[in-house]
Amino acid sequence: MLTAFVVALIGCAGSGPELMLDGADHVRVERLGMVDGPSAALSDGSAPDGVEWSVESSEVARVEEGRVIAQGAGTTTVTGSWKGQSVSWALEVVPELVVRFERVPAEVNVGQTHTLHVLGELGGVEKTLTDLTFVSSDPAVLTIDDAGTLVAVGEGLAYVTVTVAGGKAMAEIAVTPAE
Repeated sequence: MLTAFVVALIGCAGSGPELMLDGADHVRVERLGMVDGPSAALSDGSAPDGVEWSVESSEVARVEEGRVIAQGAGTTTVTGSWKGQSVSWALEVVPELVVRFERVPAEVNVGQTHTLHVLGELGGVEKTLTDLTFVSSDPAVLTIDDAGTLVAVGEGLAYVTVTVAGGKAMAEIAVTPAE
């Protein structure tokens, strides 16, 4: 009788629904913030209640109120655990760096100076940029120093380019006669 009871328990042990991913097992995002990744489902078509999500690398993502939040570049594994079962998917965060000038004058007069301000956005989140390199396309028209201060030297049209690791921006500036 005891043998039949043990066999019955072993037969029932694996008979419950299996935890599965409902979606792709690899997600690539270019923006920081909430990730629309796969959810957990059960093999019987129902949704499991109380799945606990975790991430392998907190530098890449975190879990907040059951949602995965991308917070840095890299790859990590996201794991959902439920009643002794688990499912995993890979999250690849590849945020794009957008570099742009703020309030660039369309024209300046010969002899004027102007400091250019540069803004950065990484994956939709504002980022402080460092190690900027500024270049003027025509130093006979305008010059620019490492701090972004330009000096209008002579009449004409010049392009100013700022470069930072991972991005760059360009602005066109016309230099007109001194007033």
